[in-house]
Amino acid sequence: MVRSSLLALAFLSVFAAPALAHRVFIAFAARENHIEIEAFYEDDTPAYTAKVKVVDDDGTTVAEGMTDAKGLWTFPAPKPGTYVVHLDAGAGHRLKKKLTVPLMETKSDVPPSANEVPTPSENSSVETRDEQTRTPWARIGLGLAFIGGASGTLLLVSRMRQSRRTPEPEA
Repeated sequence: MVRSSLLALAFLSVFAAPALAHRVFIAFAARENHIEIEAFYEDDTPAYTAKVKVVDDDGTTVAEGMTDAKGLWTFPAPKPGTYVVHLDAGAGHRLKKKLTVPLMETKSDVPPSANEVPTPSENSSVETRDEQTRTPWARIGLGLAFIGGASGTLLLVSRMRQSRRTPEPEA
């Protein structure tokens, strides 16, 4: 029983990591008069040549394009509101994410870099690239605790069954 548990644990540890190696993510930034979308994988590599489509609440396509070699795509800022960004990086790497476009005001007496308004601060549900690609230690710990608990439970049940089968010595 212990040997089969160790074999299962070894199997999971070898094959679980590649399954998450290329999950795709999106980060947004609202700039002076445009929206910048950055597409990237969990290992922090850019999702280049990914198809991007921005759709409004009515299902109308507002903008459509493809990311460049750095995983970036820029389009003119639509009117303020909520949109859905559809990303297709191929090979099943698809993602839909809500984008909130804030009201953007440009001031001629302020340098352009000061007009940049990052969308994540406007919409708390949007995580930054660093937040999306960091190692999920809490999830890893919970997963290992679950595996350890399940293995311990199986071991306990196995020992209880064995003790029932073993006849007690007569006095």
